[in-house]
Amino acid sequence: MREVQYQTPHGIAISRSTGKLPWRKGLSRFLRELDTQRGIYLSSGYEYPGRYSRWDIVAVRPPLELVSFQRDVTFRPLNERGAAINRMLAAVLKDHPHWEHFADREGTLQGD
Repeated sequence: MREVQYQTPHGIAISRSTGKLPWRKGLSRFLRELDTQRGIYLSSGYEYPGRYSRWDIVAVRPPLELVSFQRDVTFRPLNERGAAINRMLAAVLKDHPHWEHFADREGTLQGD
């Protein structure tokens, strides 16, 4: 598994890891989880040697939900990781000049 760590210009420490799944096991476990958990499955069925390759990406149990309609944007945490992300976002977004109104309502951020 490959791990990448870096820090954003505003001092947020980022750590992520990527790895390959044993192909024989496949994605069935993740696809079953998507029947009961929020997430996304993206798959490419196109392959062209030297240019494009086939890939599959799966993400299950995201930390944050972003809902937007017209100028209204809501950042809703879906778990404790999402709540931590919202605390960091609130500090950065609350005084941003593009918001007419911005509020932190019990951990859910709302702006327009």
